[in-house]
Amino acid sequence: MHHWETNALYSEEILNSHQGGPIHLMGYSAGGWYAYAVAAALLQRGASLGMVAILDTSATTRIHRRLSMALFGRQVGSRLLPALQCTLRPPAGQSRRRYAVDRLRSLNQAARRYLRVELLGPNTIKDKLRGIAPPPPDPYVQLLYDGYRPPRLPLQVDLFATPKQLTRIHALWSFYTQGGVHDWPLF
Repeated sequence: MHHWETNALYSEEILNSHQGGPIHLMGYSAGGWYAYAVAAALLQRGASLGMVAILDTSATTRIHRRLSMALFGRQVGSRLLPALQCTLRPPAGQSRRRYAVDRLRSLNQAARRYLRVELLGPNTIKDKLRGIAPPPPDPYVQLLYDGYRPPRLPLQVDLFATPKQLTRIHALWSFYTQGGVHDWPLF
């Protein structure tokens, strides 16, 4: 059994100890997808769900391809014109080359996250980013990304994040939750 399939075990444990009434779930960061998977397992068992609170959880799993394209297009579109303008006139104290390399890296990370592709080959990126060490992959997130495909569920999600993050991840959760998304801005 895969680690992310423990949602069935969690749902059984919850139901075995449940005293009645709706069940409330919460997940933070990549754990939001685990809470969502448990919600799916509980719904399959006929449980009544209350609040499903998702705290700052973005596309850290294998999301639907059409949604990936839409989110990637939205992210690139909102950044493309400002990035082109800044490449011609980079921020004070930053060279045009350094700024272009930073933007290329950011775009490649977005493509990897949403589309699971790299816009440029890894050797090209490594040459451009020589001396900048990427953070090591989080095995907890990698398990989700490699093996979990979230289903669309008939429930509402309460989404907690900063206003900037809410704007970015609201569309993600709206796609998966057929009961809607209630935004809760933090700060």
